[in-house]
Amino acid sequence: MNNCFFLFVCLFVSVFHIFTFLMRHFVFFIAEGTEVYFLKEGERISLTCSKCTQENYDGLYLYHRFLDHRYHKEKEVLFFNSRFPKPSVRSDFTHKVDWNGSFSNLSITIRNLSANNEGVYRCVYHSQGKKDTSCQTYILHVKEGTEVYFLMEGEDISLTCSQCTQENYDGLYLYQRFLDHRYDKENEVLFFGSRFSKPSVRDDFIDIDVGNGSFSNLSITIRNLSANNEGLYSCVYRSYGKMDTCQTYILHVKEQKNDTIKTPEPERCHVSQNLMTAVILVCLFFSVVIAFILLFPRVKQRVKKENHTEENGPMNPQSSTEYVYEDMRKNPVYSRVGPVQRPQA
Repeated sequence: MNNCFFLFVCLFVSVFHIFTFLMRHFVFFIAEGTEVYFLKEGERISLTCSKCTQENYDGLYLYHRFLDHRYHKEKEVLFFNSRFPKPSVRSDFTHKVDWNGSFSNLSITIRNLSANNEGVYRCVYHSQGKKDTSCQTYILHVKEGTEVYFLMEGEDISLTCSQCTQENYDGLYLYQRFLDHRYDKENEVLFFGSRFSKPSVRDDFIDIDVGNGSFSNLSITIRNLSANNEGLYSCVYRSYGKMDTCQTYILHVKEQKNDTIKTPEPERCHVSQNLMTAVILVCLFFSVVIAFILLFPRVKQRVKKENHTEENGPMNPQSSTEYVYEDMRKNPVYSRVGPVQRPQA
C-alpha cells in the first residue's frame, strides 16, 4: 500500500508539471463562433445562416471543405441570390438538402449524413465590390453508424430498424453476416413487406421476437443469445432500383463459464514492474541531486582548508611559539628592572 501511495504521488507531480508545460507552450483552440457537432451516419443536422451585420448583401453562399483537406478549395453547397425568392442547391446535394426561411435568416437541413458530408461548413454573405463576410461556421464529425455490443450467452438484445430517408420503400430486410466470414453471403434474418401487417422471421432464427412497431420503425429482440448469433446485423430498406442501409449492429457473444465461486480478495494495487522500477529510479536520481546540492558546500569548504594547510608547510622552528617561550625564560622580563638584591647573611 505504501508503494502504491508513493507511486501515485510521483505520477501526480509528473502529470501536473507536464500539464503546466503544455499550457504554457501550446494553445488549443477553435475559432470563436464555431459550432462543433458529433453525428452518426444516417442522422440529420440543421444549420442556420443569418446576417451578422447590417450591410446590404447580394448573395449568400454555403461552402463545404473536408477536414482532411482532400480538396484545398471549398465546395459550394448552396447559393441564395437576394433578388430571388429561393436558393439553389448544387447537384451533389440536391437529394440531401432542405431549406426554410429567408435570405437574412435561412435554415438548411442536411439529411441522411454520410462520411462525405463531414467537414467545415461556412455561411458567407457576399456583396459586389466589398469583402465577403463569414457569419457562421460549423464543423461536422460524422461517425459510422455502427453500434457494438459485448454480450454473454443466454442474454437478450433489442435492435431497432428505422427509415433514415423519406423514400417510399417496398421492403425491410434484416441481414446477418458472421464476423469470421465463414459465409461470404449475408443471411436473411427477417423480412417486412410494406404492404403486410407484420414481418416474417426465417426458420433458422426461432428465438427472435418482433415487438410493437411499424414498417418505418421496428424493434427486433433476439433472445437466449449463443455463439451462432454473433456477427454483423444490417437493417436494409429496399425499393425498386434503390437500397439504403440505415442501421448496423455488431454483436460479440462470449461463452458463459461456470467458474467456482471464490471468496473475494481484498483489493490490491497492481502496478507494472517496469513502471515501478522507472518511478523508483527517477526518485532516486532526484534524491542524489538534492543530497549533492546540500553536501557540496561543506565538502568544498573542508577541501579548501586542507589545501591551505598543505601550502603553508611545517612551521619554522625560529617562528615556533615554543622557542619564543624559551627565549623569554633565558631573558626574563624582570632582568630589565635591575639586579636582584639578595639579603645579607
